[in-house]
Amino acid sequence: WIGMSVLADPVQFKDVGYAVQGPDRIDVTFDVIKDPPVTVECTVHALNQSFAEVGLVRVTLGPSATQIERRVVTVPTQELAVTGIVKSCQVVPDAAR
Repeated sequence: WIGMSVLADPVQFKDVGYAVQGPDRIDVTFDVIKDPPVTVECTVHALNQSFAEVGLVRVTLGPSATQIERRVVTVPTQELAVTGIVKSCQVVPDAAR
């Protein structure tokens, strides 16, 4: 069943790491796994020590030459973030048209 769910999901993502660059930004590194011609939009959050959102950025990826794409995204923050994560990645409908 696990193999079937992987094939049914058109895009997957994995958080790789983050680097706090000060009180006003954080760099978030993540991998996106998708078919190369597909375009996706990912939402990346920066969180403070109370797990409240202090920054958000949306980034569009694709089409690409490979199935796995690593990205580093800078998220501007309103206050010091202690972590950065990908909240979601979704296929952009009709992006190829």
